Amino acid sequence: MRRRHGIQERHPFKFRRKDSSELWAIVSATPILDAQGEFVGVLRMITDISDTHQESAQRQQAENALRESERRFRAIFDAMFQFIGLLKPDGTVLEANQTALNFGGLQREDVAGRPFWQTRWWSHSSQIQEQLKDAIAAAAAGEFVRYEVEVVGADERVITIDFSLKPVKDETGQVVLLIPEGRDISKQKKTREALRQSESRLKFKNQKLKQVLRQLKQTQAQLIQHEKMISLGQMIAGIAHEINNPISFIYGNITYARDYAFNLFHLIELYAKHYPEPIPEIQDEIEAIDLHFLRSDFPKLLKSMQEGAERIREIILSLRNFSRLDEADQKVVNIHEGINSTLLILQHRLKKTVFSSEIQVIKEYSKLPLIQCYPSQLNQVFMNLLNNAIDALEQKTKHYDNLEFTKTITIRTSVRTHDNHLNSSQVIIRIADNGIGIPKALHKHIFDPFFTTKPVGVGTGLGLSISHSIIVKKHGGQLRYISEPGQGTEFIIELPIHPPLN
Repeated sequence: MRRRHGIQERHPFKFRRKDSSELWAIVSATPILDAQGEFVGVLRMITDISDTHQESAQRQQAENALRESERRFRAIFDAMFQFIGLLKPDGTVLEANQTALNFGGLQREDVAGRPFWQTRWWSHSSQIQEQLKDAIAAAAAGEFVRYEVEVVGADERVITIDFSLKPVKDETGQVVLLIPEGRDISKQKKTREALRQSESRLKFKNQKLKQVLRQLKQTQAQLIQHEKMISLGQMIAGIAHEINNPISFIYGNITYARDYAFNLFHLIELYAKHYPEPIPEIQDEIEAIDLHFLRSDFPKLLKSMQEGAERIREIILSLRNFSRLDEADQKVVNIHEGINSTLLILQHRLKKTVFSSEIQVIKEYSKLPLIQCYPSQLNQVFMNLLNNAIDALEQKTKHYDNLEFTKTITIRTSVRTHDNHLNSSQVIIRIADNGIGIPKALHKHIFDPFFTTKPVGVGTGLGLSISHSIIVKKHGGQLRYISEPGQGTEFIIELPIHPPLN
């Protein structure tokens, strides 16, 4: 340091103490002047600065370490494979790593100090820019934000990134910094989309396979049941034919037998009139055969034989009506005849021989119009539903050994008219039993082919599936049911009076 009348000098020196420790000091030399300003001597001073020098060295060391740490941080920051940056809470860009800059073909000065949503990465979409503004506002309020978004590179290449905004808070909880991060997930997205499409195709194929399998099962069930019904129909038709011939002979000759008997009785009366005193042998025979009783009872006997023959003829007619093997086309028929014929076929299952008491069949028939249908197929439905009702009553009887109840099957018929127009009306047939009922867990499977609630060896699982197909597909109607476990089941058939032609 220079002065007006001399030079003041300051120099640092290192000294060594007696204990061999080092001492740093400032040695200064200041000229001494007299009153006239002439040089008369030098004032020397030694100032110990060991602590100050040590603090300076430590400070220098800390600064060097900080610079090295910042250099390493920058190297790591720029080398990261994901896009990362630093934002102010208002969205102003402070930093962006080299990966993000290189993708956008940008320099730091291109983005620093600008709003994040106005940088080149997002310039392709105003919608994305507005989305970014909302995300920044949410992050500035302390919320972690994450979603997928598309960014544009320097070569106009668009990629999808997994974008997130993380708020950084100070010790008071105030958001002071936002860290945006993006990971390129374009390949993962394509893989995910390809997997989704593959799964969708596989699901579609599975559905088609299930549909084909279901159709095959239904076809198989229909073929089995069709063959079964053909065999049953052929047997019934054969029996009816074989019975019809002799019963016609018997029925036709009863009239002659009655006439012959009346003639013989008349002859006996004439003989008794003209020969009132028969010989003892004839008198003994008259008493032995009780001629008086025979004359009064024989007409009754012939009448009962005639009624029996008529009943057999009715049964034969019902058997033929049930089989209807020659009726492959739709015909106009009386529904009640089909139900009654089916009940006749099942009469042996309704009798007391099967149960401790007979099953009461309650018929509540309304007046129905003739309906256009496939008669043999409808009879098949009635057979299936009535058989199921009998089985349900049998299961309930076995399940509740000590339960005494009146076993009933109720058949109701009615007409539902739409807009007072008969052609658009429906015939409703309800067949209800008070049997075991259907468990609720099984309701959705009731119409599946080969599904049965009956014990092994009792049910095939075909009846309801085929019945549903006949009513719905062949006749354009509906088949549904109401069931309560332990209370019974009611099946409801809805048939259009004039179904669509198949």
